[in-house]
Amino acid sequence: MKNKGYFEYRNDIYPRRLWVIVGAYKELVEENFLDNDGNPLQYGDEEGFDGRTFSNVKSKDGGYFGNLVIFPSKKCMTMGVICHEALHVLSALNDSLGLEWDYNGSNEHQAYLMGWIGSCINKARLGIGEFVDINNEETKQKRKKQGNF
Repeated sequence: MKNKGYFEYRNDIYPRRLWVIVGAYKELVEENFLDNDGNPLQYGDEEGFDGRTFSNVKSKDGGYFGNLVIFPSKKCMTMGVICHEALHVLSALNDSLGLEWDYNGSNEHQAYLMGWIGSCINKARLGIGEFVDINNEETKQKRKKQGNF
């Protein structure tokens, strides 16, 4: 059976996670993520997009907060699309964490976050990182205990 799941990346400084789904995503979104209020994510039945970012997402496993980026296929993960989605994630982090943007400032925290986000998405493109395999029996048992399955 093909691995089915998503990549999860943790940030050591800011209390947010980044999840990246590559490929079939609708079922993964429905089964694994909610909005911050605990409601299902509204992604619609859009077709023909290369990448999409969901801000202020909560994972069903562990109740962690973060952002979810989906790509319909690895082919869609061009540098331009990765950068585009990374900026959406950065904007969401700025809003949710109340981070400042200094006009004519060095904005090192912003530069750090942009590098981290872009690197995480690129790692997912390369298949590197913590992959949460929802077909894994251990994962299934954990989710059943948490009432998330």
